[in-house]
Amino acid sequence: MALAVGNLTTAFHEDAARLRCAIVMLAAERYRLEHGKWPETIAELVPQFLDSVPLDPFDGQPLRWRRREGGMVVYSIGNDLADDGGQVHPRATNLQSPGDTGYRLWDVAERRLAARTN
Repeated sequence: MALAVGNLTTAFHEDAARLRCAIVMLAAERYRLEHGKWPETIAELVPQFLDSVPLDPFDGQPLRWRRREGGMVVYSIGNDLADDGGQVHPRATNLQSPGDTGYRLWDVAERRLAARTN
């Protein structure tokens, strides 16, 4: 029974992290459309695009935002509680999978290209 409750809690946190990252992702795209560039930090999205910086449900810290080749990444540290620098696996369904939880945002020039593995 305890294992099932633990898995349910982890799944809840994963879903909350993905939802919060998606909210930031949409706000960042709106910012990019208005300013012609990505924000340097999530805090730049407050208060015009977000009421506040969403917190990572796994550690209670603000979600992470990082420049990556070809765009940005917004992420949570995920279930392993280790910051892997934004190595997100958006299609991972295994709650024990390594890496961070979040989404890549591609620069306009990088969109509609063949998928990358990183």
